[in-house]
Amino acid sequence: MSRRTLMGAGAAAAAALTLDISPALSGSAAADSGATATVSGVVYLDRRKNGTAGHGNPGIAGVAVSDGVQTVLTDRDGAYHLSVDPGRRAQTIVFVCVPDGYTAPLDQYRVPRFYRRVGALSAGSQATADFGLDRDHAAGGSAFTFTQISDTHVNTIDIPEPPSDDKGAAIGRISRYLEQIGALTAAPAFILNTGDLSFDGADGMFQGLLAALKNSPLPVWPVVGNHDHGGGGSLGTDRYRSYLGPEWYSFDYRGCHFVVLENNGGFGVAEQLAWLQQDLKLHARDAKGRMKKLIVATHEPWDTPAAGGSAVQLQAYLDALAPYGPRTLLNGHSHANYVSERIAPNTVQYNTSSSNYNDDQSPMGYREFAVSSKGVRSTFRPYDYERRTAFLNPLPGQTVARTRTDFQVNVFDTSAEIEWVRFRVDDRGGWNDLKRTGLFTWSAPWNTRQLGLGRHTARLRVHARGNTAWSAETTFTVTAAPAAVPAVANRPELQQFHGGPAHTGIAAGRVGPELDLLWSHRSGAATVMSSPVIASGVAYWGTWDNDAEAGNGLIAVDTATGGQLWRFPTRSQIQGTPAVSADTVYATEVYGLLHAVDARTGKQRWSLMLPGVNATLGGWAYTSPTVVDTTVYAIGYGATPQCSAIDALSGRVLWSAPLDGGWWNSTAPTVVGDKVYINSNPSELVILDRATGTRLAASSQLGALTHSTPAVDGDTAYAGAFGNILVARDATTAAEKWRFTSTGPSVHEAAQMGSSPAVDGSTVYVGFTDGRVTAVDKATGGQKWSVMTGAAIVSSPTVAGDLVWIGSMDGFLYAFDKATGAKRAAVDIGAPVDGTPAVADHLLLVTAYDGNLYALTTRR
Repeated sequence: MSRRTLMGAGAAAAAALTLDISPALSGSAAADSGATATVSGVVYLDRRKNGTAGHGNPGIAGVAVSDGVQTVLTDRDGAYHLSVDPGRRAQTIVFVCVPDGYTAPLDQYRVPRFYRRVGALSAGSQATADFGLDRDHAAGGSAFTFTQISDTHVNTIDIPEPPSDDKGAAIGRISRYLEQIGALTAAPAFILNTGDLSFDGADGMFQGLLAALKNSPLPVWPVVGNHDHGGGGSLGTDRYRSYLGPEWYSFDYRGCHFVVLENNGGFGVAEQLAWLQQDLKLHARDAKGRMKKLIVATHEPWDTPAAGGSAVQLQAYLDALAPYGPRTLLNGHSHANYVSERIAPNTVQYNTSSSNYNDDQSPMGYREFAVSSKGVRSTFRPYDYERRTAFLNPLPGQTVARTRTDFQVNVFDTSAEIEWVRFRVDDRGGWNDLKRTGLFTWSAPWNTRQLGLGRHTARLRVHARGNTAWSAETTFTVTAAPAAVPAVANRPELQQFHGGPAHTGIAAGRVGPELDLLWSHRSGAATVMSSPVIASGVAYWGTWDNDAEAGNGLIAVDTATGGQLWRFPTRSQIQGTPAVSADTVYATEVYGLLHAVDARTGKQRWSLMLPGVNATLGGWAYTSPTVVDTTVYAIGYGATPQCSAIDALSGRVLWSAPLDGGWWNSTAPTVVGDKVYINSNPSELVILDRATGTRLAASSQLGALTHSTPAVDGDTAYAGAFGNILVARDATTAAEKWRFTSTGPSVHEAAQMGSSPAVDGSTVYVGFTDGRVTAVDKATGGQKWSVMTGAAIVSSPTVAGDLVWIGSMDGFLYAFDKATGAKRAAVDIGAPVDGTPAVADHLLLVTAYDGNLYALTTRR
């Protein structure tokens, strides 16, 4: 057993450190048997920029060099000698942990050259690999920013533009995203791409990825994902290694230690865990013994059913990390956006949405991390927003009463850090500062009593970091008549998603088409698909925090004023729409919990981990609950999805029925008569007996995921299916009657059907991910009309009077004539509108991604 004293540029440079680096610790049987090869070289400062050690390029002492099993440190001249197992991988790779104060030069694809391929070695052979590093001239102070993207899924170099649903992303689109990140005015240091870089790990797909990375404005540190496997070797990563380097590695940057791990099977490999333990002993503390900020990147998350390893394997890695202070975990894989603080003490996990398509229907985007002495702070930033500006109060053309209110706008840019927003009216007086009060929202108190009656012009100025600026204006009319707040009747169809247990999407009220804003409630978080329900003059909906857990919860507001009555906090997001029955609100949070909350006080009555949720790794519940009489129906997913019937008063499970599919289901159960209808995630209609949960019938499976809730009308169930399909099935046998397909390609924000159909008279109305809203004949499936919006439709249509109301991810709330499809209204919210409008008497409520609930009524 050998021991050596390690000296170097980090903690080892300040104090002697003795570390056991014996073959036994590495787990290498080849090293024990002597069947090793030797890799030697020098790590040096490439001062002369000639790529050669010596000749004025001094060696760097104390730099860790590894093959992923053994780790050694360079001596005082920067030299190292590393014994490697030549049979471990088809091609041996050695790499350095780039020390703080240095950077690795970039290859032609903007990937740091922190590793060297030394080819296929044999026992007793020798190879040489030198590493030239550069000084980090930006070093000095611990504050910096970096960014994370995930699941780019780049397909072959020949994939057409635009991409085709979930078949992989086009090079041009990923290149555009990288350009937007590089243009961020905060000037991030680099990008971490947390796995599934390629669509399916083929040579052409990696070549397409490299073509996309070639013009990245920023360095890109890669992480291997499960879709990057498939190229030979014990982990199936030989092809990945040939393009992008080792599966696990680490580097230091400005007081942070970044560790990249392989957890698509790699958490079951003993050598990676042993390497990590060595790496942390060497690098987790600085030269003064102070703990560095530890940032760990994997592809798969550390919790939920998508976790990258068994509970035992995950715990072993958490135990290895535990002694080393606060930890930030970055990952993707789920095609979802969430933050978890429950994994371990002093640990925050950021699961970042895909840059190809999302399963949770949230916008695609990237995370910006600001690192400072105070810690690590995240901001999620959606792609493809350029100087997006929307006036909310006043809405363009709105009539405004003379009163005290708030001036409110939505302003966002993918690449700009907005520093201030100001407004003034009619170019009189000075500019008034607005305060940021939401993800996109800026507002300030506004006294319209100071304005004369008649028409006015409001002007806006926006200033972003880096001296970027833009302006906008709108007109509105001041009237003497105060706004009349409609009284809201207590109707059952308003108390659950999409019009009650049958989910047919019909509202008794009517508004518009020209609208005024009565009020907006700013949650400060986000809202994706959770839509408002209304009971006894109170509206309820769920929120979603992109950047922490603090903003997750269920909110109750007064429909007359928009004032918050209470907020019930949850650990994870509320994606589904809540349901109200009697004096209780029922809501599911994403981690698999169903909550029963007192509708008046917001106090919890009971909480249940839904059946099917894994007790150790957790689960998912993206569904909206449905309540009939004294029973709640909800869907949870752990190992397999299950629909459960739960006693509404006690939370006792009455029955639980397994569903098909291997991923979460965010549809609501539909209950009509003695049957429960579920659109399961293979786009299959399952019919259950309401009393027992016995499966009565199931349709053929039309494809992959769908988030469309069935609407049951008479003897037919209507639902959306994967591939932009609307299908009508027999409500007793589940046999298909007809199907309608919207043939346009899905817009990039959403690949899976999210809109639930509305059925009114002889027509079925639905939105598609190609951006279309379509009316289909209920009897034949023939198209009556179809209109295009500017982006994918995830919102479900609400039929109110002669109008069909629906939101779009283009940021608009639309109204279409239900007979002709003529556009009657387009209200610019300025943020994706995934929520489904609720129309109550003369009041329309709708949520948007900005986290706001908007109350609108017919313009005076």
